[in-house]
Amino acid sequence: MKHPYEKFIKINLFSLFLAVFIGGLAFIKGYIVLVLISLYFLVISMAFEAIILHVTFRKKESILMALRVVLLFLVATYLFIQLQIL
Repeated sequence: MKHPYEKFIKINLFSLFLAVFIGGLAFIKGYIVLVLISLYFLVISMAFEAIILHVTFRKKESILMALRVVLLFLVATYLFIQLQIL
């Protein structure tokens, strides 16, 4: 029998893996764009972690995680705009 939140867990782990992999490439190659993409994948992973916490009735932790997600997203977007990458 599958876990009811298995798809959330898989997306969480996949995006976390991508964040680590792309972040590693960014540090090896020295591309700031890859660092920011890695931050966005980390935001996705944390957002799904907040969703998992929310549906498992851990409301306080999910709210705190959601606030962290919003803050990290805003910081990454600010850096993206300030560095004028595109």
